[in-house]
Amino acid sequence: MKKLTFLTFLCALLTIPLVYGQTPVREINAISGQVSFESSTNRAISCDGMLPNYTNSTSNGNGGPSQDFNPVNDAFDSEMADDFVVPGGAGTSRICMISIIGVATGAGLPSDPSNQVILKIYEDAGGLPGALVFTEAFLGTDVDADGDGSFSLSPNTIVELDAGATYWMSVQAQMAFNVSGQWFWVTASDGNDNPYVFQNPGGGFGPCTTWTSGMTCGIAGGTGPDLLMDISFNKTPIPTTFCSTETPLPLDPPVAESTFASVADSGSPADTGLIGTGLGEYNIESVDLLIEHAWGDELEILLQSPSGNTVTLTSYNSMDIDVAGGANLVFTDNSTNDITTDGFPLLADYQAEGGLFATAFDGEDINGDWYVTIITSNDGHAGMLYDFCITFN
Repeated sequence: MKKLTFLTFLCALLTIPLVYGQTPVREINAISGQVSFESSTNRAISCDGMLPNYTNSTSNGNGGPSQDFNPVNDAFDSEMADDFVVPGGAGTSRICMISIIGVATGAGLPSDPSNQVILKIYEDAGGLPGALVFTEAFLGTDVDADGDGSFSLSPNTIVELDAGATYWMSVQAQMAFNVSGQWFWVTASDGNDNPYVFQNPGGGFGPCTTWTSGMTCGIAGGTGPDLLMDISFNKTPIPTTFCSTETPLPLDPPVAESTFASVADSGSPADTGLIGTGLGEYNIESVDLLIEHAWGDELEILLQSPSGNTVTLTSYNSMDIDVAGGANLVFTDNSTNDITTDGFPLLADYQAEGGLFATAFDGEDINGDWYVTIITSNDGHAGMLYDFCITFN
């Protein structure tokens, strides 16, 4: 274990209370590769609650350095990373919160307003961090105001990752030793997936200058095989709007014309997405028709869910849709306009004549084919449906 004899504090035993109420004893060496303490707790932070967290929560009482020091100590610049598997079945999931358990030996991040926490996410390359796919810097005063070395990171930009894939996460404190001390990421004994890795390009801590299993580098007492962390995910919303692939569609009387907007065929997740008011459920924000017809009161328009449930959008009501290239006929639950009385001239939106979508389709799965059916009368007037789209929120 290397020590720098010219630094202001060398080997010492300190007792520092942690925020979660323990009073562990830490073995501290100035810019050493190890810090020990008795126990930790996982600060799990939930987001939308639809997906499980990825958690390493069982502390084994040791931590390793993951820090970008001031220039005079560049030889000790080091980085730790651990892998995680993204939940979510098919499609993609988004990171919404990351909880990290660490310890600061010294004044900690808030002692210098310029101190930062650097988050990096790497692809997996054969059991080691590969290409960098995301990075963001957080001010230490924002994420660790009490200076205890444990903090939560909520990315300010979307971190969208492939569900089921393995990635590596690195967290590194960027702070000067002579002002703020050191930061150590606490190790865990959960045994989830690959062991954590460590690199110290300048060689100050020893031979592990590139990504190497941290348990073989002697930087955390040989403990592991994981790092204490808790990652919360949000289920990535399916693409918001789905439009028909069958339009334009001629409206030639006296037949019923049907076209569909397929949620299932548009890259949505394979798992269920339900309509309702509960956590993580969807609502129909709008049904949009770009339609042209000389006589709107010759049309009955129906919306049908994948299960076959049907709601009448309009039934032989006067509508000002005799517009070359089509007029936008929009239905939404939030509208106060009555299609049976206000169809001429055309307003911005209407409530469906058959009632609220939220009531009619409550509990139904959004995945599948949503049909709009237009029934024309026998009066001989033709028209065109240029587009049909349904938007979920």
